[in-house]
Amino acid sequence: SGTAGGAVVSTIIDSTVADFLSPVPSQITISGGGTFGDGITEGTISADDYISGRVNILAPLEMIIDSALVEADVESEEIDQADIEAITDHVVEARFYYNVINHLPIGTNVSIALSGDSAGVYASPELSFDDIFVTAAPVTAGIASDTVSTGYQLILLDNDDVQILKNDTLYIGSRILLEDTGGLPVRLTNNDYIQVIGRIEVDYRFDSDL
Repeated sequence: SGTAGGAVVSTIIDSTVADFLSPVPSQITISGGGTFGDGITEGTISADDYISGRVNILAPLEMIIDSALVEADVESEEIDQADIEAITDHVVEARFYYNVINHLPIGTNVSIALSGDSAGVYASPELSFDDIFVTAAPVTAGIASDTVSTGYQLILLDNDDVQILKNDTLYIGSRILLEDTGGLPVRLTNNDYIQVIGRIEVDYRFDSDL
C-alpha cells in the first residue's frame, strides 16, 4: 500500500551469485601403489621396513581463462498481487537499481534476465538488463585482495517494463561473461566471488477511489 504523498518500493531482486566459480575442490582423493625389488635380486623385508609417499597441493589455482559464459541458478521472488494494478496502471516513474560487486582478478560482463516463466528466463526473458561491466578486482601477489563494484546505478523503466510485476512469481537469472585473460595466467582462490544486487522501484499515482 502507499500514501498520497509517498512512493512504493517493491524489492524484487535480492540475489547473491557467490562462489559460482569454485576452482579449489572441497575434497581430493589420491591413490597410488609401490613395487618391491626387480624380480631377480634377493632381499629381506622386516617388520620395521616401510614405504611412504608425499603429495604437495599448492593453492591458489593458477589458470589461463578464455572468455567464458557462466549462467547462475535461476532464483525466484514472490510478488504481492494485492492492488498490483493500482501500481502498474498508474506509474509515474520507475527505476531499476543495481550494484555488481566483483572479487575476481578478471573483469566480468553481467546480464540480468527476468521472466514470469522459469523455463524462459534465459531463452526469452520478459525484461533484461545487459552489458553491465565491472572491472577486475585489485590484486596482491596475483590474488584478488579486495572488491571492486559498479556502485549503485539506475536504469529508467517505462510503463511496459513495469507490467512484469503482474507475475505472481518472478524468476531471475544472471549471466556472467568472464573476460579473456589474454593467454596470461590468473590466480583464483575459494574466496573469489561475484555478487549481483538489484531492485525495482515504482512511483505511482495514489487515488483513494481506485
